[in-house]
Amino acid sequence: MAVDCDASQGGIQTDCTYAPGSTFNIEVHVTDLPAGGYFIIQAKLGWTEGVVNYVPAAAGDEALWGPCTIAASTNNWTETGVPSLLIACAPLPQLDPGDTTLGAVFTFEFTCKGTPEAASPPAGLDPDQSALDLISGINEPEPSQGGTFFGDSGLQELDPALTGATVTCGEVPPTDTPTAPDPTATPLPDTGVFLSSGDTVIAVGESTVLTFTVKDDSGNTVEGADCTFSILGPDGTDATLSSATGTTDANGDVSVTLTAGTTAETVQVEADCGEFGSFVQDVTVSPTLPLTGAGLEAGGGLSVGLWAMIGALLVAAAAGLTVFGWRSTRAQ
Repeated sequence: MAVDCDASQGGIQTDCTYAPGSTFNIEVHVTDLPAGGYFIIQAKLGWTEGVVNYVPAAAGDEALWGPCTIAASTNNWTETGVPSLLIACAPLPQLDPGDTTLGAVFTFEFTCKGTPEAASPPAGLDPDQSALDLISGINEPEPSQGGTFFGDSGLQELDPALTGATVTCGEVPPTDTPTAPDPTATPLPDTGVFLSSGDTVIAVGESTVLTFTVKDDSGNTVEGADCTFSILGPDGTDATLSSATGTTDANGDVSVTLTAGTTAETVQVEADCGEFGSFVQDVTVSPTLPLTGAGLEAGGGLSVGLWAMIGALLVAAAAGLTVFGWRSTRAQ
């Protein structure tokens, strides 16, 4: 897992500069999958005191991962004296198979302080810098006490390799400074029909707007291309589309809304744009979850093992209770 200190760009940036007083988003990324995917995910994010502040978000604003909706809260951990966030998601009932989401799984908002506060910054940093690091679960006194880990199908912790980032609050480089191409970004095709935006993982009953772009053989976007939309599968699906046809706009884009039905499945949506070709997009529909997520309450800490925590959450999911510092809510 890795920290991306600039969520406004594709890929993962580990060295970022922002003007003092500015606000920016960072993301925690899954860069490598454990065997069989993951069934639980937890991240403890710490940062060196000095030039950055975490901006607490409204409930539910922190999550990106699959079916989870969670809120992060700040907690000053006495064992380190460094501000940190501990957030996690343990969907109930358990996922089957495990999640295989790569990329951003959690997002946070920070601000650059107007003046640095660190009189003696840590080694390797200057007073205008703060390090953002994922804290390992290894050597934690108890499971679930505050490390970064995946949970496997047996609810056992899997400790991933972790990569942090450095934020500098100072003079921002000119916007016309050439930047190297992002090696992790997937380039869009030069010709034909392709998906250019839209969520491809949604929950039962949710909707996603799928936007397809049409380009001719010269790589130019095509305005006025007539396209038809259809669901190719699976058989018996009750997923629906907002329209059966559409015409590309001046940017070569045409959109349709897919609304998931009552079944967890993979829905295949086709956009057929005649002479310009067609494109089939898979959209994963995750099951409805009675527990939408959990966040660490401010000032609290998890002092129970992972098995005990999951057992308590199973009971609390039905009652909407707060247990072991975890908030449980029913899916709406």
